[in-house]
Amino acid sequence: MLEQYNVIKDIPREFEFEGETVTAKVIRAKQLVEQIEYPLIAVDFGNAEIDWKNTPNCFSVNTNEDITYVRGFVVTQPLILDVYDNHIRRISKIAADLFKWAKQYKLTHDARMLALDWMEEVYRRRIEVICKLIIDWDELVSTIEEVEGEVQINES
Repeated sequence: MLEQYNVIKDIPREFEFEGETVTAKVIRAKQLVEQIEYPLIAVDFGNAEIDWKNTPNCFSVNTNEDITYVRGFVVTQPLILDVYDNHIRRISKIAADLFKWAKQYKLTHDARMLALDWMEEVYRRRIEVICKLIIDWDELVSTIEEVEGEVQINES
């Protein structure tokens, strides 16, 4: 679901570090990369789930005092940001700035920063952002129709 909202374009790429602007490369996770440039932010999307407990009966009030009920769903989906760098102070600063952005992002319901990992001369800091979306029935149906239209069945 988050992919349709083009979340990747919203992720900051420029950060201030020791008086200079540092540009991080942002890529989709789970892909082969020939050459890695640091700092790097790998973005992954977790599975979207309908939050049945918090799914309200949505409604809107028109100007003429009519109430229109719209069946909708509350959907939660994790946005996972893995920050990689070979400079410990720089990754700490970038992760802190990215975490501040995540806490204020328009779709954020919750965010947390996990411990710093060390992996073969590279540091990694993971930020998990739980996003919450309210999707009405028409949007859900049109998304399903769009996806079904893109799938080609190979009959042999």
